[in-house]
Amino acid sequence: MAAGVNKLAVERQRRICELLAERDSVTTSEICSLLGVSPVTARSDLSFLELEGKLVRVRGGATTLSRATTIALPKKRQSVNSDAKRTIARLACPRVHDGDSLFVDSGTTTYEFLRMLGNRRDLTIVTNDIRVADLADTTLAHASIILLGGNYRPSHQLTYGIFATMAIEMIRVDAAFMCPKGYMIGQGCMTEHETSAPVKSAGVKHANHRYLLMDTSKIDKGSFLTFATLADFDEVILEDDPGEEFMQEARAAGTRVTFPAKA
Repeated sequence: MAAGVNKLAVERQRRICELLAERDSVTTSEICSLLGVSPVTARSDLSFLELEGKLVRVRGGATTLSRATTIALPKKRQSVNSDAKRTIARLACPRVHDGDSLFVDSGTTTYEFLRMLGNRRDLTIVTNDIRVADLADTTLAHASIILLGGNYRPSHQLTYGIFATMAIEMIRVDAAFMCPKGYMIGQGCMTEHETSAPVKSAGVKHANHRYLLMDTSKIDKGSFLTFATLADFDEVILEDDPGEEFMQEARAAGTRVTFPAKA
Protein backbone atom coordinates (compact mmCIF):
# COMPACT_ATOMS: atom_id res chain seq x y z
CA MET A 1 0.00 0.00 0.00
CA ALA A 2 2.79 2.43 0.92
CA ALA A 3 4.48 1.87 -2.43
CA GLY A 4 1.21 2.55 -4.22
CA VAL A 5 0.67 5.76 -2.25
CA ASN A 6 4.21 6.87 -3.06
CA LYS A 7 3.67 6.21 -6.77
CA LEU A 8 0.53 8.34 -6.68
CA ALA A 9 2.44 11.17 -4.99
CA VAL A 10 5.23 10.98 -7.56
CA GLU A 11 2.71 11.14 -10.38
CA ARG A 12 0.90 14.11 -8.83
CA GLN A 13 4.15 15.96 -8.34
CA ARG A 14 5.22 15.23 -11.93
CA ARG A 15 1.90 16.66 -13.16
CA ILE A 16 2.33 19.78 -11.01
CA CYS A 17 5.75 20.37 -12.58
CA GLU A 18 4.18 20.00 -16.02
CA LEU A 19 1.51 22.57 -15.13
CA LEU A 20 4.18 25.02 -14.03
CA ALA A 21 6.13 24.47 -17.24
CA GLU A 22 3.00 25.38 -19.17
CA ARG A 23 1.93 28.49 -17.25
CA ASP A 24 4.70 29.66 -14.84
CA SER A 25 2.38 29.56 -11.83
CA VAL A 26 -0.39 27.41 -10.40
CA THR A 27 -2.83 27.84 -7.53
CA THR A 28 -3.67 25.31 -4.85
CA SER A 29 -7.31 25.34 -5.95
CA GLU A 30 -6.28 24.55 -9.54
CA ILE A 31 -4.24 21.58 -8.33
CA CYS A 32 -7.18 20.33 -6.28
CA SER A 33 -9.52 20.62 -9.25
CA LEU A 34 -7.21 19.17 -11.91
CA LEU A 35 -5.79 16.33 -9.81
CA GLY A 36 -8.80 15.58 -7.62
CA VAL A 37 -6.98 16.01 -4.30
CA SER A 38 -7.63 17.88 -1.07
CA PRO A 39 -5.99 21.24 -0.26
CA VAL A 40 -3.89 19.51 2.42
CA THR A 41 -2.52 17.04 -0.15
CA ALA A 42 -1.90 19.80 -2.68
CA ARG A 43 0.02 21.89 -0.15
CA SER A 44 2.03 18.85 0.93
CA ASP A 45 3.04 18.16 -2.69
CA LEU A 46 4.01 21.81 -3.19
CA SER A 47 6.10 21.79 -0.02
CA PHE A 48 7.91 18.63 -1.12
CA LEU A 49 8.62 20.06 -4.58
CA GLU A 50 9.92 23.30 -3.07
CA LEU A 51 12.29 21.37 -0.83
CA GLU A 52 13.47 19.55 -3.94
CA GLY A 53 14.25 22.92 -5.51
CA LYS A 54 11.68 22.51 -8.30
CA LEU A 55 9.38 25.44 -7.50
CA VAL A 56 8.79 28.28 -5.06
CA ARG A 57 5.67 28.37 -2.92
CA VAL A 58 3.76 31.64 -2.83
CA ARG A 59 0.52 32.60 -1.14
CA GLY A 60 -2.24 30.42 -2.61
CA GLY A 61 -0.02 28.23 -4.78
CA ALA A 62 3.41 28.09 -6.40
CA THR A 63 5.51 29.57 -9.17
CA THR A 64 8.52 28.53 -11.21
CA LEU A 65 12.04 29.28 -9.99
CA SER A 66 12.63 31.66 -12.88
CA ARG A 67 9.48 33.68 -12.21
CA ALA A 68 10.26 33.72 -8.48
CA THR A 69 13.04 36.22 -9.07
CA THR A 70 10.33 38.86 -9.52
CA ILE A 71 8.25 37.99 -6.44
CA ALA A 72 8.52 37.75 -2.68
CA LEU A 73 11.69 35.83 -1.95
CA PRO A 74 13.70 37.13 1.04
CA LYS A 75 15.77 39.77 -0.78
CA LYS A 76 12.68 41.08 -2.57
CA ARG A 77 10.54 41.05 0.57
CA GLN A 78 13.12 43.19 2.36
CA SER A 79 11.89 46.26 0.46
CA VAL A 80 8.20 45.64 1.29
CA ASN A 81 6.95 47.81 4.20
CA SER A 82 10.58 48.79 4.81
CA ASP A 83 9.69 51.87 6.91
CA ALA A 84 7.52 49.72 9.18
CA LYS A 85 10.31 47.19 9.62
CA ARG A 86 12.81 49.88 10.56
CA THR A 87 10.39 51.35 13.10
CA ILE A 88 9.82 47.95 14.69
CA ALA A 89 13.56 47.23 14.72
CA ARG A 90 14.33 50.52 16.49
CA LEU A 91 11.77 49.74 19.19
CA ALA A 92 13.10 46.20 19.65
CA CYS A 93 16.81 47.04 19.95
CA PRO A 94 16.68 48.27 23.60
CA ARG A 95 15.59 44.74 24.62
CA VAL A 96 19.12 43.50 23.79
CA HIS A 97 22.17 44.00 26.04
CA ASP A 98 25.85 43.24 25.66
CA GLY A 99 26.53 39.56 26.27
CA ASP A 100 22.99 38.36 25.55
CA SER A 101 22.19 35.13 23.74
CA LEU A 102 19.43 35.46 21.14
CA PHE A 103 17.37 33.21 18.93
CA VAL A 104 16.75 35.26 15.78
CA ASP A 105 13.95 33.90 13.63
CA SER A 106 14.00 33.84 9.84
CA GLY A 107 12.28 36.91 8.42
CA THR A 108 12.83 40.32 6.87
CA THR A 109 11.80 42.22 10.02
CA THR A 110 14.19 40.24 12.22
CA TYR A 111 16.88 40.83 9.58
CA GLU A 112 16.32 44.59 9.86
CA PHE A 113 16.37 44.31 13.66
CA LEU A 114 19.71 42.51 13.59
CA ARG A 115 21.13 45.15 11.26
CA MET A 116 20.48 47.77 13.97
CA LEU A 117 22.33 45.88 16.72
CA GLY A 118 25.76 46.91 15.46
CA ASN A 119 26.77 48.63 18.70
CA ARG A 120 26.07 45.56 20.87
CA ARG A 121 29.04 43.41 21.80
CA ASP A 122 29.64 39.77 22.69
CA LEU A 123 26.25 38.54 21.55
CA THR A 124 25.47 34.90 20.81
CA ILE A 125 23.17 34.59 17.80
CA VAL A 126 21.29 31.34 17.22
CA THR A 127 19.41 31.10 13.93
CA ASN A 128 18.33 28.78 11.13
CA ASP A 129 18.55 31.60 8.56
CA ILE A 130 21.78 31.79 6.55
CA ARG A 131 21.21 35.46 5.68
CA VAL A 132 20.80 36.30 9.38
CA ALA A 133 23.97 34.39 10.26
CA ASP A 134 25.93 36.16 7.51
CA LEU A 135 24.66 39.58 8.62
CA ALA A 136 25.63 38.86 12.23
CA ASP A 137 29.10 37.82 11.09
CA THR A 138 29.65 41.06 9.18
CA THR A 139 28.04 43.63 11.52
CA LEU A 140 28.31 42.43 15.14
CA ALA A 141 31.59 42.80 16.99
CA HIS A 142 32.84 39.62 18.63
CA ALA A 143 29.52 37.82 18.04
CA SER A 144 29.32 34.07 18.44
CA ILE A 145 27.08 32.65 15.73
CA ILE A 146 25.32 29.29 15.92
CA LEU A 147 23.75 28.25 12.62
CA LEU A 148 21.34 25.38 13.18
CA GLY A 149 21.95 22.32 11.04
CA GLY A 150 19.41 20.06 9.41
CA ASN A 151 17.64 20.01 6.07
CA TYR A 152 18.15 23.01 3.80
CA ARG A 153 15.54 25.00 1.87
CA PRO A 154 17.53 26.75 -0.89
CA SER A 155 14.76 29.12 -2.00
CA HIS A 156 14.56 30.71 1.47
CA GLN A 157 18.15 30.07 2.61
CA LEU A 158 17.18 28.42 5.87
CA THR A 159 17.45 25.10 7.66
CA TYR A 160 14.66 23.03 9.17
CA GLY A 161 13.78 19.57 10.42
CA ILE A 162 14.48 17.34 13.39
CA PHE A 163 18.19 18.20 13.67
CA ALA A 164 17.40 21.92 13.84
CA THR A 165 14.72 21.49 16.50
CA MET A 166 16.85 19.04 18.54
CA ALA A 167 19.66 21.62 18.63
CA ILE A 168 17.34 24.32 19.97
CA GLU A 169 15.98 21.97 22.63
CA MET A 170 19.51 21.56 24.03
CA ILE A 171 19.95 25.28 24.75
CA ARG A 172 18.34 28.21 26.53
CA VAL A 173 18.70 31.76 25.20
CA ASP A 174 18.08 35.09 26.90
CA ALA A 175 15.59 36.23 24.27
CA ALA A 176 13.84 35.10 21.10
CA PHE A 177 12.83 37.55 18.39
CA MET A 178 10.19 36.05 16.13
CA CYS A 179 8.70 37.09 12.80
CA PRO A 180 5.41 35.47 11.63
CA LYS A 181 4.11 35.19 8.09
CA GLY A 182 0.71 36.32 9.36
CA TYR A 183 -1.43 36.65 12.47
CA MET A 184 -5.05 35.54 12.77
CA ILE A 185 -7.21 36.76 15.64
CA GLY A 186 -8.21 33.75 17.71
CA GLN A 187 -5.61 31.48 16.12
CA GLY A 188 -2.19 33.08 16.56
CA CYS A 189 1.11 33.46 14.74
CA MET A 190 1.25 31.60 11.47
CA THR A 191 3.78 30.32 8.95
CA GLU A 192 3.21 28.95 5.47
CA HIS A 193 5.58 25.97 5.72
CA GLU A 194 4.91 22.93 7.90
CA THR A 195 8.69 22.41 8.09
CA SER A 196 9.21 25.86 9.64
CA ALA A 197 6.63 25.64 12.44
CA PRO A 198 8.56 23.23 14.75
CA VAL A 199 11.73 25.35 14.56
CA LYS A 200 9.82 28.53 15.33
CA SER A 201 7.90 26.90 18.19
CA ALA A 202 11.11 25.56 19.71
CA GLY A 203 12.76 28.98 19.45
CA VAL A 204 9.90 30.53 21.44
CA LYS A 205 9.83 27.74 24.01
CA HIS A 206 13.55 27.82 24.82
CA ALA A 207 13.92 31.55 25.53
CA ASN A 208 13.67 33.47 28.80
CA HIS A 209 12.05 36.44 27.07
CA ARG A 210 9.95 36.25 23.88
CA TYR A 211 9.32 39.13 21.47
CA LEU A 212 7.06 39.14 18.42
CA LEU A 213 8.16 41.61 15.72
CA MET A 214 5.26 42.17 13.34
CA ASP A 215 3.99 44.98 11.13
CA THR A 216 0.25 45.57 11.23
CA SER A 217 -0.24 44.45 7.61
CA LYS A 218 0.17 40.87 8.87
CA ILE A 219 -2.87 41.04 11.18
CA ASP A 220 -5.78 39.02 9.80
CA LYS A 221 -3.41 37.59 7.20
CA GLY A 222 -3.74 33.82 7.38
CA SER A 223 -1.20 31.20 6.48
CA PHE A 224 -0.98 27.41 6.81
CA LEU A 225 0.14 26.60 10.37
CA THR A 226 0.07 28.19 13.82
CA PHE A 227 3.39 28.09 15.68
CA ALA A 228 2.57 30.26 18.73
CA THR A 229 -0.15 32.40 20.31
CA LEU A 230 0.06 35.82 21.93
CA ALA A 231 0.21 34.13 25.34
CA ASP A 232 3.60 32.70 24.36
CA PHE A 233 5.12 36.20 24.10
CA ASP A 234 6.09 38.81 26.66
CA GLU A 235 5.72 41.63 24.16
CA VAL A 236 4.51 42.37 20.63
CA ILE A 237 6.28 45.22 18.84
CA LEU A 238 4.53 46.89 15.89
CA GLU A 239 4.92 50.06 13.83
CA ASP A 240 1.34 51.29 14.40
CA ASP A 241 -1.82 50.77 16.44
CA PRO A 242 -3.02 47.20 15.71
CA GLY A 243 -6.67 47.92 16.46
CA GLU A 244 -8.95 47.19 19.38
CA GLU A 245 -9.65 43.52 18.53
CA PHE A 246 -5.94 42.72 18.62
CA MET A 247 -5.47 44.77 21.80
CA GLN A 248 -8.28 42.87 23.52
CA GLU A 249 -6.66 39.56 22.61
CA ALA A 250 -3.30 40.80 23.91
CA ARG A 251 -4.82 41.94 27.21
CA ALA A 252 -6.50 38.58 27.66
CA ALA A 253 -3.16 36.86 27.01
CA GLY A 254 -1.26 39.14 29.40
CA THR A 255 1.04 40.28 26.59
CA ARG A 256 2.43 43.81 26.30
CA VAL A 257 1.86 45.66 23.03
CA THR A 258 4.30 48.37 21.95
CA PHE A 259 4.04 50.73 18.98
CA PRO A 260 5.30 54.29 18.43
CA ALA A 261 2.36 56.07 20.05
CA LYS A 262 3.08 54.12 23.25
CA ALA A 263 6.86 53.90 23.02
